[in-house]
Amino acid sequence: MNQEQKKKLLEAYELGETSSHDESSLMESAGETVYEPWFAFKKQHTSQIPEDLEDQVWDNIQLNERKKRVKIYGSLLAAASVCILISLFIFNKPQPEMSLAEKTAVLKEALAMSPSAVTQQEVIYEDDIIIIYTEKENNHE
Repeated sequence: MNQEQKKKLLEAYELGETSSHDESSLMESAGETVYEPWFAFKKQHTSQIPEDLEDQVWDNIQLNERKKRVKIYGSLLAAASVCILISLFIFNKPQPEMSLAEKTAVLKEALAMSPSAVTQQEVIYEDDIIIIYTEKENNHE
């Protein structure tokens, strides 16, 4: 590059009208100019763009999308679990305890539905949980 071209490039550089290619050629052939310290500093502190930058950016985008989906699914699962627990507490009402008279009435009703034999029943043992009956069969022939 001759002195006149270098002078034109320096003027264009001062006006901010150079391309990156022009700037790199100017840095290489600047020699001893006012801009030499600046060009030396810029060479040392200019980093190279990695060749796989596009892949790295794409991988980060996909990773962020997966994280968003995991957060959404986790939130939905937590909300569904809370809804299930609330519905169990609301709709799980305890059954009322039947009295002995009500139990006897239900038993007599069930026995009345069975036409096969007429039986007499006697309570042998009764507890809060279990009632044991004996029966005597009366067959009418």
